[in-house]
Amino acid sequence: MEKLKIVLKYLVYAFLLSFVLDIGGLFSGIYAESSGLSDEWIENSQVAIVFMLICQITLPIFLMFQYKSRKNDLRIVMPFAKDKKAYRYLIGYAAGAVFFVLTWVIAVAFGGFQVINVWHIRNVLWLVLFLLGFCIQGMGEEILVRGYLLGKLRQHLSYVSAIIISSLFFAALHLANPGITKVAFLELFLFGVIMAMIRIETDDLWAVGAFHGAWNFFQGPILGVAVSGTNGGALMFKSIPTQAYEWVNGGHFGIEGSAMSLTLHVALFVITAVWIKLNKNNSKIICESTK
Repeated sequence: MEKLKIVLKYLVYAFLLSFVLDIGGLFSGIYAESSGLSDEWIENSQVAIVFMLICQITLPIFLMFQYKSRKNDLRIVMPFAKDKKAYRYLIGYAAGAVFFVLTWVIAVAFGGFQVINVWHIRNVLWLVLFLLGFCIQGMGEEILVRGYLLGKLRQHLSYVSAIIISSLFFAALHLANPGITKVAFLELFLFGVIMAMIRIETDDLWAVGAFHGAWNFFQGPILGVAVSGTNGGALMFKSIPTQAYEWVNGGHFGIEGSAMSLTLHVALFVITAVWIKLNKNNSKIICESTK
């Protein structure tokens, strides 16, 4: 019973922190309401989207102030390795970009999208702003779920329980998104499990934050697919879903809601589990050889 109270406490606080993460959306909504703009403006305006993404930097700033006098607690909720920071980030970013592009290429090959080139030189500035925005957004969500929530749950629960609960919370954060389906929820849950496994194995958020940011950036601005049911701001290509192939394009929710993407995430889960197993075996061999 005591553990249940602790888990509920952290879940409620993480839910409240999600509003800090979405403070840009709150201000955009207030501005739209006072200016007589429709909800469509918030969904489709590049200015509004970039503003909401960049504003997610408020969460790490808030947590740093909250835990500034408790360095050990800060390390639990925001575990960032101090060595090889650029290397860790670039590896995670490259992995996220490659995995999404592979997913998209398979979807296009099966006829899931009609692809249109929408690139124009004037999009360069927006591309840079969206790159920055999605880097912040991806890291912000990882700090909330794989940083704060998973870090706190690990202190009281087994790794498996902490991973499952935090991943369910991550998927639940998207329940209000347009076009959410059971398949999309399962895919988001599995994505959360994979990110949690990597976070625990590396004891670090650089790689998972970068992976998350790259996945969303290539999904939205680069390849023009809906990002979890929302407008990702197509700047290079626009991928229009083919109605008869929702199993590969995910319909209105985007690729993340497709059975094909779910299958690829199962494969990525297996690969991640094997990598962790090999990592532990190698560490064990090294330890035994030094005795």
